[in-house]
Amino acid sequence: MAQEQSGSGKQDDRKAAGAVLKGATGSAAAGREDERRRRAAGGWLWRNGGTNFIGLLLLAGLALVTTLAVGQKEFLPRLFGFDVPVEVKTVRWGNSIVFPIDAKDKAGKKATFDFVAKTSAYSWIRGQADQVILNGQAIGAADVGTQLFGPDVQKGLSASADLIAVGVASQEGTLAEESARAAQRGKVAADWADKSVGGNKKLWVLNLGQFSSTTCTSSSVEKDTAWERPFLIVGARNQEAGVNLSEALANAMNNKTNLPSTACYSTFELAKLR
Repeated sequence: MAQEQSGSGKQDDRKAAGAVLKGATGSAAAGREDERRRRAAGGWLWRNGGTNFIGLLLLAGLALVTTLAVGQKEFLPRLFGFDVPVEVKTVRWGNSIVFPIDAKDKAGKKATFDFVAKTSAYSWIRGQADQVILNGQAIGAADVGTQLFGPDVQKGLSASADLIAVGVASQEGTLAEESARAAQRGKVAADWADKSVGGNKKLWVLNLGQFSSTTCTSSSVEKDTAWERPFLIVGARNQEAGVNLSEALANAMNNKTNLPSTACYSTFELAKLR
């Protein structure tokens, strides 16, 4: 009798242990299932919520680009690497309008220029290479220094190691004649600059040749200047060692809304006089 009870107790113990083991196994399986479901839910959230988040970021970026494009017309061209014409902030040196411009040559070396342009009241006399008029009246030789190179201009150009006299000519006449006249005007202006500014500076002549309104790409020009026969002197204020002055000067003129581009003239020839 005692043996039956003992065997029955052992059987009951085994059943109880099996139940506990089954429960533990079931709990572990349930835990693994819960973990699997959580991971699946996380993946679903990423696939949906993450995609929506990226979409919102893209929409926000598009809205920002649109706002900038509407507010700043040059934004998109600059974004895609296109050169956009800019307006040069000018200053006044007496009766001259000055365009301070930082530029680079093709190798990336820098130079800073001061384009000194007389107002539209001044211009070279049509058909002549050695006289400038003021309000229609020729400036006498004795008055050239004070009229074209007043105290403010002399002081401003004193900071430049190089002076570049610019020669230009009318769009009327033949290309050969006007280009030759422009070259001569540049030499005359260089002589005047040398005598008026002094300082034993390096002297250059930039021959732009004949003006052409049909090829001029400037979208606008300074109201108080005229670009067909202007009296124009350029000071090279700062230069990196080895800079190509001609390339940097051309770069300075182009892509400006209030300064004529090199395309406005028939040539671009920079020659050193001293």
